[in-house]
Amino acid sequence: MNAPPSPTLEARRAQMFPVLAADEIARLYRFGKPRGFADGAHVLETGRGSPGIYVVLKRAIRVTGRDGHGHELPVTEHRPGNFSGELSQLSRRPSFIDGIALGETNTLEIDAEQLHALLIAEAALGEKMMRAMILRRVALIESGAGGPVLIGAASSPDHDTLTSVNERNMMPVIFIQYHPMSRTPNSRKEETHERIVDAAARAIHRHGYAGVGVADVMKEAGLTHGGFYAHFDSREALLVEALERAGRQSLALTRDAKLRAGKGVSAFRSLVETYLADDHLSSLETGCPVAALSCDMPRQSEIVREASAVWVQRLIAFVHSTLPAAPRATASVVAGTLVGSLQLARALGSNAEGRAVLSAARKSLIQQYDRPGAAGH
Repeated sequence: MNAPPSPTLEARRAQMFPVLAADEIARLYRFGKPRGFADGAHVLETGRGSPGIYVVLKRAIRVTGRDGHGHELPVTEHRPGNFSGELSQLSRRPSFIDGIALGETNTLEIDAEQLHALLIAEAALGEKMMRAMILRRVALIESGAGGPVLIGAASSPDHDTLTSVNERNMMPVIFIQYHPMSRTPNSRKEETHERIVDAAARAIHRHGYAGVGVADVMKEAGLTHGGFYAHFDSREALLVEALERAGRQSLALTRDAKLRAGKGVSAFRSLVETYLADDHLSSLETGCPVAALSCDMPRQSEIVREASAVWVQRLIAFVHSTLPAAPRATASVVAGTLVGSLQLARALGSNAEGRAVLSAARKSLIQQYDRPGAAGH
């Protein structure tokens, strides 16, 4: 079986699984000790503590997770220059994944204590490794490829309590939905939660992050201010969910337009014409949230900045999917042009001048990058 896709894994694979250079590995030797594993030996095992991380010197380590039914889910293979581990290995906590040696595998084992010393003594290298471990934990959370298994109804108060604790502690969790026959799938609390997130997603489009006030959102959702904290721990938690909702709505519209595109119309052209449609000038509640929010993103709290950065990466990845032959750098340039053109046109207003900016951007992008033969990609 394959793990559900992780947007973070797809967008930031190079940062998540960096290949260390020979000089970087050489600097790690003072923090670790050589350790070999026979072919098929467990390097990491779900539910068991791990001494620390393993830098692969020879052969490879195959990493897999497990779904809620115990089925194996492939994650990655660590080859020479890669290293194992995520946040659990900083404190010798039980592993969320399995790691099996492929062939006679030689590694450099760095235990938790020495890993902390490394992060302090080797600032640049430590930052690279810490970023990778954080991103791996995020990908585990997104894909559901590891972590404790919760079985129950989403409407249960215990579900909210347990998932909230896990989310605050960045713990991956696998949830298996169970609905007793006497209960309806969607509880009143879930429906109320959805109304709040929808109202906040609209507010984010209209007014940006700063314009999302708890009282105003609750009023638009037809609720009182006091009920907010039954659904969210903080305003930042609401912003993260609202951004996710707005982003998914935008991607859905773009994908629908791609499916409706006529014969001979490429996926790239469909994306450009949808993203830079004139309708987005008069309707601020539609369109890509990156265009609506990018200027505000650097000024947000860390958790909101991280969520925002994920959506920027998703936009670039989506653009790249319509330009399969182009390098990722080209997709970044195109994404920047899409975002900037829509922002500039909106600044000019829903008028001839604003429409002219969108028209010129559409024409330029399509002439420069579109390949009619790529329809259907």
